[in-house]
Amino acid sequence: MPEDDQLLQQLSQGSITAFKCLYQRYQPVLHRYLQPFRMVQDADEIVQDIFLKLWLKRKSLTSIRRFDQYLFRMARNRLLDLHKSNRARLQRETESHPTSEAATAFNFNKLEHKEFYEFALRAIAQLPERQRIIYELNVFQDHSLDEIAEQLGLSKSVVIKQLYLANKFVRGEVKKFGQLFYSMLSILP
Repeated sequence: MPEDDQLLQQLSQGSITAFKCLYQRYQPVLHRYLQPFRMVQDADEIVQDIFLKLWLKRKSLTSIRRFDQYLFRMARNRLLDLHKSNRARLQRETESHPTSEAATAFNFNKLEHKEFYEFALRAIAQLPERQRIIYELNVFQDHSLDEIAEQLGLSKSVVIKQLYLANKFVRGEVKKFGQLFYSMLSILP
């Protein structure tokens, strides 16, 4: 299979085959990256948006040195954009109807986001040290698997396994918290 640089070169010339190859290579990776932060159906939409932007910007992609990091940055930026637009929309609705359901939804959404984020950080802190370091390097600092392996003096397969276990644990903990959070809300008047 061709390297990313070759595929980006072909893509810049309009190759649909190169685009499909990049999509097949990175769609599952991006989806896994987005899962802890958004609902699964939103992850699919974000991945589609990212690849649409790539197609539209295809002529300028040849200067990218680390395509995987570029994609992760695009994903993170897209998440931030969605969060800002949702917050702005709820803020407008709250300002126009301060006692409405929108105000309640805005306050609940802020609380929900903060609670989930803090719980995810607590779950990450519970990881064994090596898993936590690998997870943080990959998710928060956008390091590739090869970079992490080199930096920590581990094989790439060890990094992959540790990252898999860390992702599984964090997703499981956040899912448990979400079920508890929503079940508690269901008993409120």
